[in-house]
Amino acid sequence: MSYSKTSNVTISIIFKISAGVFLASIILNLIREFTNYTAIIWSWIVVFYISYAVFAFLLFKIKNSFPQAQEKLNQSVILILTFILFDLVLFLGTNFWRIYDIPFLSIGLFFVASLIHGIAFTLVYIGFKKVDKSLGNPVYIIFGWAKLLFGIIYFSLSYSTIHLNLSIGFYTELVLLAMVCVVLFISSTKILSAQKIIAPAQPYHPVQPYQPAQPQSYEEIKPEGEKPAKSFCTSCGFTMKLEDKFCINCGATK
Repeated sequence: MSYSKTSNVTISIIFKISAGVFLASIILNLIREFTNYTAIIWSWIVVFYISYAVFAFLLFKIKNSFPQAQEKLNQSVILILTFILFDLVLFLGTNFWRIYDIPFLSIGLFFVASLIHGIAFTLVYIGFKKVDKSLGNPVYIIFGWAKLLFGIIYFSLSYSTIHLNLSIGFYTELVLLAMVCVVLFISSTKILSAQKIIAPAQPYHPVQPYQPAQPQSYEEIKPEGEKPAKSFCTSCGFTMKLEDKFCINCGATK
């Protein structure tokens, strides 16, 4: 498996960009809270979703460059993109499609989106710890689950305390997101020293040149116990070999 060669310097820059976009989202959200300008509201909505998309892109780059964290960060990327989809449907449905008229639909979408948000940022924390222990900060987990926590509190309170809970939840999430921005800025420096864990190279085995098989020599094997044939001289009776033409004893012709 091959991995991206994105340098730590490039990833550090994306860290800063992600923190900057989140910060812009915070500022626009605060302005939206005290004004009713439609342009501000839509600007905040656009920047809000862009901030999460940029953060997902950051995680994508990190997971491709640090294989030791690929599994967790890959899951977090998928979940963050899923959260964007659910939250966008919830926003459009609440403001334009009147889904709140359908019993429990908007509530269900809210809790599903909040649950995905919490799991995603928990995986971000685990993934960053695998890249480098100094990158893992619990603020990711706290920020991730704050939305679900205040949602549960909201639906558990009486009508008289709902507005107070909304205000507390709103500002708490903004403070936590601001802390995420600070952590991202700090991480942009720490990532420069993070080590990429690369799988060890396989030992090199040189290929032996082709050598043709050597022809084997065969020796005639005589049956064990077989004795060479003999003959006798007709003149003197001396023992002779079959190939002898003269008797070596008397000289007579065979």
